[in-house]
Amino acid sequence: MSDESKNPPSFAWVEYDPRALKERRAAGVYNQQRRVVRAHVAHTSSGARQATIARKTSIAKALGPKKATKAPRESTSKVEAQTRADKAASDSISHLISRLRSRDAHVVASMAQKSDRVLLWSAFTGGTLCFEAAIFIAGTYANTCGISPHELHSGYGTGMLYLRGALLDSIQKSIIRTPKDGFNSISLALLAGWERRFGDHRSYEVHMKAWKNLPLAVGSLEDSGIAALTDVAMVCFREATQERYTAELAFSLNRSPIHGSVLPEDLPIGFHIVPTDRPEALSLLSTVAICATFDYTAKNSIADFRRLVIETMSWNASHSVSPTPDMNYEANWDRLHLNACYHIRSAMISSNAPVMAACIRAHRASWKFDVQSGIDIHAQACQHLKTHELMGTIYHHVAIWAKMTLNGHATPSQSGDEHMSALMKESGVKTWEQMEALLKRFVYREELSGAKYRRLFDAL
Repeated sequence: MSDESKNPPSFAWVEYDPRALKERRAAGVYNQQRRVVRAHVAHTSSGARQATIARKTSIAKALGPKKATKAPRESTSKVEAQTRADKAASDSISHLISRLRSRDAHVVASMAQKSDRVLLWSAFTGGTLCFEAAIFIAGTYANTCGISPHELHSGYGTGMLYLRGALLDSIQKSIIRTPKDGFNSISLALLAGWERRFGDHRSYEVHMKAWKNLPLAVGSLEDSGIAALTDVAMVCFREATQERYTAELAFSLNRSPIHGSVLPEDLPIGFHIVPTDRPEALSLLSTVAICATFDYTAKNSIADFRRLVIETMSWNASHSVSPTPDMNYEANWDRLHLNACYHIRSAMISSNAPVMAACIRAHRASWKFDVQSGIDIHAQACQHLKTHELMGTIYHHVAIWAKMTLNGHATPSQSGDEHMSALMKESGVKTWEQMEALLKRFVYREELSGAKYRRLFDAL
């Protein structure tokens, strides 16, 4: 049997569009995109991954359990308490998977108990691996920005390809390190459910064959269970954004001096020009307002901000009618209003990265995920946003802030700087003092990212 038949190749979601090649070369983005795609296609080779999992699992079994080093009594008690909490959560998740497995997936998604969704949110925000799985699912449509997936040059985008590869790596390491951890089951079930629904069927079959040999909760990878879990996760995300909208509508006393509509408390003044007559606009600005002033030193800041990261990633411009983007609903938006909201959401994905890092530093935690590479790919993907349509309109400054945020947080690159240079010619901003004053009207965490914005401005 040949090596290829033993390890069938996986398929990455990359669409080659020869019509766009000339334009991409001229824009200076072709080589960079090519490097990114090639790196992450290699990164997600399922055949090699199966062999690696099997080899490392065998080595771990052969070596036996590692001897635990003696820790101070106080630290030991904290570890034991955390272990008990994790086990309780793991047991609850196992029961949840069993319930999902026993019922029709679509019925479960619409009829899932509130307690189930609360439990899932606890898993999403309380465990690092589940958080990575959640942002992967939440990011499914994050880069479409009003463009249907088949119109994008790279399917669901290199951002999803990158998240998928990083999540596979994290799951593999976690299974080898802690094979009985129940969070492994829910994370892998979320990934499998996504591949079943959105991915390539052959890749899904290859991965399932390998995953079912791993030490996971019984039944956690049955088709009905993983299909239901993906649907329920999306219901969770939609419900969260809907709750932001209803809470602001019911309790906020702040009103826009321009439109007279509800505005979230503590919303930076630059966003006050955005109408909030649509539920999706109000929910987005509600999340923005919380992120803008979030205290990353607070006691539960890691879990709390993880939820905000997921909500930002999963937001879509039709969540009041569907958990996934609805092109017909979006067609009824004012075009400029919708475009401005897509710019805001895209910029907040980048802006949230240093705040998440600050939460982790403040509590001396760790996260191995390569966030910077993800932010770089996101900034590259968001170059297709129709920013020039906003220039010279009431959303002029929103567009400048959004693109400065996207490119400022990304690793410096020639294509990124050239893209911003073209916009700066239309901005009317001539000095750093003018730019800084503009940024401060929006979301600008100077203590975390001020130097990045200044570097980009100086480069331009």
